[in-house]
Amino acid sequence: MVRRFLIFALSFGLASWVGGCLCLAQAISFAGLGIRPAYPEPSQPLTRSWFIYQLASGESKDDAVVVSNNSSRRIKAKLYAVDATTTKDGAFALLGEKDSQQGIGAWVKLAADAISLAAGEEKIVPFKITLPATIKAGDYLGGVVVEDSTVNQDKGINMVTRVGVRIYETVPGELVSKLGLKDFFWKLSGSKPVFYLRLANEGNLRLTPKGKLKIKTLFLGQTLYVKEADLGIILPGKEITVPLIWPKAWSAGVFLAEVGVVDVEGGKEINRTLKFAYLNQGAKRVMIAFFVFSILALVCLLYSGRRRGKGYFRKRKLYF
Repeated sequence: MVRRFLIFALSFGLASWVGGCLCLAQAISFAGLGIRPAYPEPSQPLTRSWFIYQLASGESKDDAVVVSNNSSRRIKAKLYAVDATTTKDGAFALLGEKDSQQGIGAWVKLAADAISLAAGEEKIVPFKITLPATIKAGDYLGGVVVEDSTVNQDKGINMVTRVGVRIYETVPGELVSKLGLKDFFWKLSGSKPVFYLRLANEGNLRLTPKGKLKIKTLFLGQTLYVKEADLGIILPGKEITVPLIWPKAWSAGVFLAEVGVVDVEGGKEINRTLKFAYLNQGAKRVMIAFFVFSILALVCLLYSGRRRGKGYFRKRKLYF
C-alpha cells in the first residue's frame, strides 16, 4: 500500500536586529523548490519574503511571485492561492488546495496554475488580488503555494512538496486589537504538569501574544519555576489552546500557578491564578511501597510481640 507524505514547507522571513545588523530571510524554499515575492518594496524589508498589503474594499493590485528550481532535475509544479489558518496551539499554516477558500485564497487569481522549470531555472508568475466591495476592516491572511507535481516515488513512498509565501492584507477602517483569556487549566501528563491557556482573538487584527508562567509553593510562596514564551498567532475571531510544561516539576505537592498574557502590539496584561496539587507516578509508587513496608513491619512487630508474650507467661507459670 502506497503511503503519502505531505510535506509542508511554510517557511517565512523574519527581520531581527542582531549585533546592530538587520538580518533578512529572502527566498523561501524546500527540497529544491522556492518561491518569493517578485517585486519587494525597498522601504519594507519584510516584503522580500512576504506580501504585505493595505488594500481597501473593492480595490485590486497586480503583483507576482518568483518560482525557482534549485535542484538538479526538471520540476513540474502547480500553483494556487489559499487562506491561512493556525494549528490548535497557534502555529501558522496554509490550507490545502481542496479546502474551502473564503479570503485570500478566493481573491487571488494567478496567471498560470502550472509551470515547468529546468534545473536552476526561475520564472515570474503574475497574479492579481481583488478585494470584495463589502469586505470588513481587519486582517486577512493567506498565501500562494507552489507544489511539486513531478512523480517522485521512492520505495513505495510518494513525496509531495509544498512551499508557500505568505500574504498579509489589512483592510483599513476601525481596527480592533483585543485578546481574551477564556480558560486556564492544567493536566498531569505522565510525571509533568501541563498548563493550558485557551486564548481568543476578540478583535479584527491578528494577535501574537506572549505569556509568562510562574509556579510557587502554595503555603510558603517560594518561586520554583518561571517561563516566558511566545504563544503563537491568533487569527481574528479564532481561538487557540497553548500548552506550557513545567519541565522539572516536583514529584508531589500543593502549588500556585500564576499566568500573565499580553499581545505584543500592546494592551493590558491579563492575569489568572490556579491552585493545584498532585502526586506523579513516581511519588505514588514510593507511597505504595512505603505503605506496604509499613504494613509488613507492623505485622512483624505484632507477631514478634505475641511470641515474646507467650514465652513470658509460660515462665511465670513455671515459677509459681
